[in-house]
Amino acid sequence: MPARASRPARGARGASGPAGGASGLADAAAGASGAAEPSGPGPALPRAVSCRAVTKTNLWIPLSLVWLALLAGPARADEGTAPLSSSSAAPAESATLHRVTLLIENDKFAGTDKFYTNGFKLSYQRDDVGPISTFFSDLISLIPPFRARPLAWGLVLGQDIYTPADTEETRLIPNDRPYGAWFYAGLTLTRGNRPRQGEARPPILFEDRIELLFGAIGEAAQGEEIQNNWHRIINVSLSEGWDNQIKSEVGAQLYLQRKWLIDLWQGEGLLPGADFQPNLGGAIGTVFTHLSVGGTFRFGWNLGDAFGPPQRIASAGLAGLSPPPDHVRFYIFGRLHGRIVLHNAFIEGGVFRSPVRKPSINGVVERHHIDYERFVADFEVGAVLEWRWLQIGLTSVTRTREFDEQPDSFTFGAIHVQLTF
Repeated sequence: MPARASRPARGARGASGPAGGASGLADAAAGASGAAEPSGPGPALPRAVSCRAVTKTNLWIPLSLVWLALLAGPARADEGTAPLSSSSAAPAESATLHRVTLLIENDKFAGTDKFYTNGFKLSYQRDDVGPISTFFSDLISLIPPFRARPLAWGLVLGQDIYTPADTEETRLIPNDRPYGAWFYAGLTLTRGNRPRQGEARPPILFEDRIELLFGAIGEAAQGEEIQNNWHRIINVSLSEGWDNQIKSEVGAQLYLQRKWLIDLWQGEGLLPGADFQPNLGGAIGTVFTHLSVGGTFRFGWNLGDAFGPPQRIASAGLAGLSPPPDHVRFYIFGRLHGRIVLHNAFIEGGVFRSPVRKPSINGVVERHHIDYERFVADFEVGAVLEWRWLQIGLTSVTRTREFDEQPDSFTFGAIHVQLTF
């Protein structure tokens, strides 16, 4: 391979040491983020066409619309409770609940620096459903399977950052994932059948989580500036290939998920309990399009009716608010989440602009051309501790290959801090 050339316009980078430095928790706190899309091995699926061919034919758009329309089936969990119309009388709850959640995902927690390298998501929720969230809830209720009452609404802000495995190379690497970032803000709405005061608890609780995001991918998302400026501050090496990142585009993204909570056995006092939370979902947009299925098993103390732990960054919405526990809540969990991938802008590029073309490592003008894996899965294990207004959780995520040329799966970590008041 030819000697690695430093970038003449950015000579200061060479002095920082070998590129591809650690991201770390502070990356996320500074905004350097990279929310990875779940991936994983699953049933053998045919690889009939390349990712670019799928994009050109736009097959993923109607397929995803059909999935989202049929998702979750008729809601029966409201049997035995009052009708779940969003226009029904307000619950006799005392005070409005507020929740602030910071979720950080970073590969440095697992000792690596590649692929989905960093992500952060900051959210604010409240459970006093106002006219805007009621309007959207009533609109969604026109689809029979999604009949439920609104529980909470909120705002989200986040950023994801992706890099190839070799962050020292300044030229385009056609057989590795491109550099890319996604910066976004949006609205989240949570609906469900949680009983009001005086109502009987349904045998199975459910929540619908809807999230609508708008933002930008590519250079406009400021991935290079945030990542490398932070690396300069902490005196670690820089990622040298940001000139080869995906092109800037406006991003629009819709996530939708239904999640159920099924008690396996109730814990009382010092005896632990357990529950299972299966989910179906999907995403459609210019950034990600996929169909998803998964489940979470929890084992611990004082689980209550609260859904948890918080969803991954690149997932639908937030759990409905519930009062903080009077006693310590602690549980461990395992989660399996698989997705059938129909579009991933951080592997195949955006939908509106052609891929970046640059001199490659062989000196020939080439473009990124990698085929994404049709099925990806995330295997997660973690623990959550909550008392009164504070919740803290740690998670380890192992993701299967996201594209053919990726040598193997990779692991990253996540931490979340949640305040309820």
